Amino acid sequence: VRALARTDWRNALLAAQWARALPVERAAPLLIEALAAWQQRTSDGRGSRRVEAELVSSLEAQSGRRIGHRLDWWRSWWDVRRRHGERRIDTGGQTALAGPPPGTTQFFGLELYSDRVVFVLDRSGSMDEALGSAGRTRYETAVEELRACLYGLGETAHFDVVVFHSGAQAWRGKLVGATKIAQREALQWLEGQGPGGATDLQSGLELVQRRGTDGSLSWNEFDADTAVVLCDGQFQRPSSVRDWLRENDPLGLLRVHCVQLGTQADSRLEDLARATGGTFRRIDP
Repeated sequence: VRALARTDWRNALLAAQWARALPVERAAPLLIEALAAWQQRTSDGRGSRRVEAELVSSLEAQSGRRIGHRLDWWRSWWDVRRRHGERRIDTGGQTALAGPPPGTTQFFGLELYSDRVVFVLDRSGSMDEALGSAGRTRYETAVEELRACLYGLGETAHFDVVVFHSGAQAWRGKLVGATKIAQREALQWLEGQGPGGATDLQSGLELVQRRGTDGSLSWNEFDADTAVVLCDGQFQRPSSVRDWLRENDPLGLLRVHCVQLGTQADSRLEDLARATGGTFRRIDP
């Protein structure tokens, strides 16, 4: 539990998850002070939005309250709980955050709260089909959605982009700062890609986390805490989502949000999102 306030986001993320198993009297003050520390780091450009979100989620699970990211409200709740036992605090008539927390950006309507994210985009042949009445192809629409999403991330975030088809390619192969120059270069790289080939999602997922020369995952090379997957059809692999996660994310650090374009797919995208605590959304043409 002491790892909650450490500067390594991986340790803090696991500690926030483990804190849910502690009695509320022990967990709550630790989680609140850790939230204060990580919010300060975020304001200094050294934080982790994903850790903040996990700390809030653990506090909400412990308390049964929907207070969101408001540190002062959590401190007020704990002060009342500590002095008077369980009692609903007065939050000025509000019971939850008014709107998403600071630092939230969207991709096809999915809210992302992360500053270490890899976007995994389908560029198979079917992505050349039109989407809706705007005249853009599915692939062009995905690139435009990503343009707005990257702008919302902010320049203190880090990102990479992967495209998959019959194989997969990464733009950088590591997380880079989301500066305006990096955003522009990533979008230019995507615009230079063209739809074609099959739909091998697993080849794209395998590029989300860097691996050592022997093919194994290293704790220090586990850079991304969030992946955003867009796919428009049935894919060959992975045949078992849970088996894939057991091999590629044994500690449960990665959250995967999934967007499905159209209806030509089975349930595995939704299963992948659910198994990692992510969100799934289907976009019908």
